[in-house]
Amino acid sequence: MTNVVSGGYSISAKTVVFTTGDAGSALTITCTLDAGGGITDVVEFGVDANIDYDSLDIDHTASLSMSVTRSFPATGSIVVKCRSTDAATASRTRITAIKVDSVTRENVTG
Repeated sequence: MTNVVSGGYSISAKTVVFTTGDAGSALTITCTLDAGGGITDVVEFGVDANIDYDSLDIDHTASLSMSVTRSFPATGSIVVKCRSTDAATASRTRITAIKVDSVTRENVTG
């Protein structure tokens, strides 16, 4: 998403990832929602090579969701990037940015 006008936003993203490599291969898919300025959310999906997913009739597909808040001081961009340790595809990626009056960020533990 490019040319996001300055201001505060509540941003969410969703993407569907699936493996395209050999069955029985372990892999990790990592996706990042990046709103610039060091504001990111990261989510991972892992497939264990020791589980016979085919015999369980389970595919290697996951819907991954991410969210951040961000105040853009000037026009900015929002992107979703995914990488994988083996063959995989991301599709149906959506980014939603809702403009808000103000943004408060607080780190929490747990």
